[in-house]
Amino acid sequence: MQKLLFTTLTCLLTIQSANANDFFLGVDLAKTSLDISSGKKGSRDLIHDGSVDSEPLTIGFRGGFSNEKYRLYGVLGNGLTSEKNASFRNLEGKETINYGQLTANLDFFLPLTERFKLFAGPHLGWAFATIEIDSNLTSSDSAFVSGLAYGGQFGAIFDITESFSVETGYSHSWTTIDEEIHFFVTPKSGSSAPGFIAADVTIEQANQFYFAANYTF
Repeated sequence: MQKLLFTTLTCLLTIQSANANDFFLGVDLAKTSLDISSGKKGSRDLIHDGSVDSEPLTIGFRGGFSNEKYRLYGVLGNGLTSEKNASFRNLEGKETINYGQLTANLDFFLPLTERFKLFAGPHLGWAFATIEIDSNLTSSDSAFVSGLAYGGQFGAIFDITESFSVETGYSHSWTTIDEEIHFFVTPKSGSSAPGFIAADVTIEQANQFYFAANYTF
C-alpha cells in the first residue's frame, strides 16, 4: 500500500512540476466529522461509536502548483480532536481522539468569471489517529493507527488579487483504518483494575467543510 501511494504521488508531482505556472501556499479553517465504529469484532471497550465532530475549528496547511486549468497540491490537517467520557472494562474515564490527514489533491477548474471559478477533483494520501484513554483507577496510555485516505473535494475560489485568493469547499474521504488496538495501563495502588485493554477501531470516513486563504508566488 505504501509503495502504491508513494509511486502515485511521485508521478503526479512530476507531471505537475513540468506544467505548472504558479506556486501557492495556503491555510484553512475546517469543521470535520468522522464516522467511527468500535467493537466490530466483539470488543466493546470504547464508546466512541458513530459520528464524531471536531470542536472547535481546526487548522490545515496546503501548498502546491496551479495553472489556468488545474492545480496539484498537498494538504496537511489536524482534522479532528474529540474528547468524550468513556467506559472501558468497567472503568470510568476519558477517551481522546486526534485525527489528521496528509493528502495529494488534484483539482480541475471551471471558470465562471474572470475572478470566480469552481473546482472539483480527487485526493489520495494517509490518514492517522492517536487514541488515548485515561481513567481514575489506572495510568493513561495511547495507541496510534493509520491507513490509506482517498476521496474527493469540490468548491469555489474567488481571486481577490492576482496573488491572493479565498476558497470554500467540501472534502469527503474514505479510510482503510481498521485495527485492533491495545492499551497497557498500570492500576493505581489498591485498585483491582485491569492492566490490559483491547478494542477494535474502524474509521470509515471523514467529512470536512473548510474555508481557505491562498497566496500565489
